[in-house]
Amino acid sequence: MLNPIGLVGHFFLIIQGLLVGFVVDLYIQRRNAEQRLKNEVLQRSADLERAQAAERQLDAVLDQSADGIYITENKDNTIILANRAFLKMVGISRDDLIGKQPWDFVPVVDKTYQTTLGEEITIDYQYHENNYIILQQLLTDNVIRNWQYYVINPKGELVPVEANVTNLTNPRGERVGAISVVRDNTGHKLAERELSRANDFLNNVIENSIDCILLSDSTGHITHINQAGLKMLGYTLEEMLAKSIMDFSRLKKAATKPRQVTQSG
Repeated sequence: MLNPIGLVGHFFLIIQGLLVGFVVDLYIQRRNAEQRLKNEVLQRSADLERAQAAERQLDAVLDQSADGIYITENKDNTIILANRAFLKMVGISRDDLIGKQPWDFVPVVDKTYQTTLGEEITIDYQYHENNYIILQQLLTDNVIRNWQYYVINPKGELVPVEANVTNLTNPRGERVGAISVVRDNTGHKLAERELSRANDFLNNVIENSIDCILLSDSTGHITHINQAGLKMLGYTLEEMLAKSIMDFSRLKKAATKPRQVTQSG
């Protein structure tokens, strides 16, 4: 016959073993969970470090660009990143720029400005209407190319710029922002102006010369002849354009060649 005290003791031994096993199992699970958490923290830390390193590299590359570059986020269309060239263009610090919208640097309607080209212009509603129409291309084409408009520099002058804007999208193809590459067009437009003045001066010299001046391309075909030349040769400008100089040489020889008359017996 079993001793009741022995049964109770045996029961407690079994319970004690189960409790010990349960505690050991909990300890192992906890240790494994802590290890997984530690590994995850280390992985996230490594990922964060790589992301920060990539961001520093991106900032370094952007700051080396001679063109102004800024990135806007889609929610409020605010600027979240800008390079040194754009900061210089608009004359504002990076801390003050972040969080602003691109519209903060464009001219207002019915105001007259000096430009970096030395001109004076007044901004009207049509200017803003044209820019609004161009901006719609981001919705249809996801890109704007060679967009010309003005931004205001630190002196309050209008700077003519040319921009290319591209939508930034997430893996689902949803628009999350845009990147704009903005080039100061002042130098280019000043060079165009000087070239136009030089061409006008050259054309004036050619047209007012008392001598025949004839211009031709690399194939010898006439591209222009001045008034003195037309008067000398007796042709209109339309008759001479795109013809070669040799064509007129042959015509002149044919006109001066004596006729041969054949007489019959």
